[in-house]
Amino acid sequence: MKVKGMKKFEKIINEFTQTFGVTAYWNPAFEALPAQKIIGFTVVVDEDMNEVFLNDAEVRFPEVHASLFLWLLMHEIGHCMTDHLWTPDDETYFKRAKRHLDKTFGGDVIRKNNWYHKIGDEYMATKWAGEYMIAHPKKMAKFNKKLNEAMRVFCKKNGIAP
Repeated sequence: MKVKGMKKFEKIINEFTQTFGVTAYWNPAFEALPAQKIIGFTVVVDEDMNEVFLNDAEVRFPEVHASLFLWLLMHEIGHCMTDHLWTPDDETYFKRAKRHLDKTFGGDVIRKNNWYHKIGDEYMATKWAGEYMIAHPKKMAKFNKKLNEAMRVFCKKNGIAP
C-alpha cells in the first residue's frame, strides 16, 4: 500500500522543526539523532509504551495539553536541543542503562518504560519539551492547528481513523 500525502505532512513538520535547526523525516518509529539534529516521526504508535510516556509527561507538566503525537515530536526535538549537556561518558552510560532495562524487563514494556523515562537524556528531552510548550503557547497552538489539519488530511487520504 502506498502512503499518500506524506510529503506535505513532512513539509509542515519540517517548517516547525527547522526553527530549532532540526530536520524531521518519516520513519517507522519516533527517534532522534541528536548530533546530526535529525528526528524521525511516525503515525504508528505502540500503545503501552506511549501510554507510559504520556503519563510521565502529563504528571510532570499538567499545564500542557498536547496530543501524544505533539509530545513525542517535541520530546525528539528535545533530544537535539539538550544533546550539548552530555559528555561521551554520559552517552555511554545512557546506552548501557537502556540495554540493562531491555535485559531486565524484556517484553514487559510498561515496567521497562517506567524506568526508561527516568534515564538522564530521556528525562531532559521531556523536560525541554514541556518547558518549551509552556513558554511558547501561541507558537505551539498555531503549529498544533496546522499539524491537526495535516494529520486529518493525511489520515483521510490513507483511510486511517485519526
